[in-house]
Amino acid sequence: MALGPSRQFQKRRPEFESRSGFAVTFHPLHSQVSKAVTQKGCRSARQFVKAAEEALDSLCVQDQRMAMIEISSGLFRILAYGAETAVPLLEAEISYVVEPKQRKDEVLFGLIPSIVKRADVSGWLFLCPLILKDEVLTLLSKSGCLRDDFRSAVDQKQLPEVLGTGGFGQVTRGIWKTGSGGGTP
Repeated sequence: MALGPSRQFQKRRPEFESRSGFAVTFHPLHSQVSKAVTQKGCRSARQFVKAAEEALDSLCVQDQRMAMIEISSGLFRILAYGAETAVPLLEAEISYVVEPKQRKDEVLFGLIPSIVKRADVSGWLFLCPLILKDEVLTLLSKSGCLRDDFRSAVDQKQLPEVLGTGGFGQVTRGIWKTGSGGGTP
């Protein structure tokens, strides 16, 4: 009889199998990566990212903070300096800018945890390599984020099938356009 852990303990827990982690650089506006940044006068993720892009000129590159992020199980986890912050992604709003302010091969993402419209939105801003854009967008989409570029990233004309109707509109099937980072529809 062989000694060792039983099969029950040899199996990996599903929550760890679905995690995806990335090393990212947080925008210099973050004094602490565990806390959201507020942008005055911004009411959407798109405005949030555009304002942050403009601020890149005036902020010191040395003020950037590196951290690990994990996107899984409907959460955006920030792992930095021995601490973890978890941000729910269901109905969070996401926007991005490719190669902001001449930063070659980078993408600036803006994540607002809820789509509640306020005078000043708060969220997280991070830069990652351009090669990871589609993968990050796919994970965020699958975790429940609402993309500000949804209408341009999904082709609804190829599949005009109506799945259902309601008081506010119709539900139709769509196909992610090539290069939109949408993953599997």
